[in-house]
Amino acid sequence: MEIIFLYNRLYCMSRQQIEALCDENYDLLERLTEEREELTGRICRMLESGDFDLEKDYVSKKATELTEKILEIDEELKNALLEELFQRTLTLSSLRLVEE
Repeated sequence: MEIIFLYNRLYCMSRQQIEALCDENYDLLERLTEEREELTGRICRMLESGDFDLEKDYVSKKATELTEKILEIDEELKNALLEELFQRTLTLSSLRLVEE
């Protein structure tokens, strides 16, 4: 069951990242990204080592469900970051036009 706890923690961290981005708290966003990378690595090592039985229906279903939710949030996060980058690029571009 530890693997489900880790997946759930990863999902919660993903949601926190969206909130941090909405609040423009980039330091928190960066810290959460680093923590997610570490947690993802831990999950991957558990999967590789076979420390649990993924064949059990409950564990497999729950892991799949949480993975899909995480991927949806990651897509939202990616789109929000791309929009932020686009807006900042437009701002910089207009500043350069004014300078010229």
